[in-house]
Amino acid sequence: MMFKQSKTTMKTVLAVFLLVSVLGCGEDTDSTQDGSVTGRWKMTRQYISPGDDTIRWTSVKDGDIYEFRADSTFVSNGTDCQEGRYAVQGDSLRLDFQCDFDTEPHLMRFYFEGSDLVLSPLSPTMCIEACLYRYEKID
Repeated sequence: MMFKQSKTTMKTVLAVFLLVSVLGCGEDTDSTQDGSVTGRWKMTRQYISPGDDTIRWTSVKDGDIYEFRADSTFVSNGTDCQEGRYAVQGDSLRLDFQCDFDTEPHLMRFYFEGSDLVLSPLSPTMCIEACLYRYEKID
């Protein structure tokens, strides 16, 4: 009798666990579809540290736009050199501009916060304190 009751209890626990697992799964609407940088991104906020640990995002009016294409090329309206090739390696984004005067690759750390792309320059221009730029995907 005890074995039968224990078996029924285990089936119930397993059924509840499976039900919760299935119902807990849903579409993640707060992140990008494929986790890639491909697409058009407009800067909407920036954070440049005044030297302390508090993060204060400020709105950006008429922010720069980056368009990262599937063929590993990009265009941008935020620099003198406006096009080039890009590569993603881990959490690093490498921008190789196609201009005679801007030959050094630009490296940035990137991550997604919700559906926003956050970029932080690593080189050639680095921030002594934190500097972050938040981009929203546009179409």
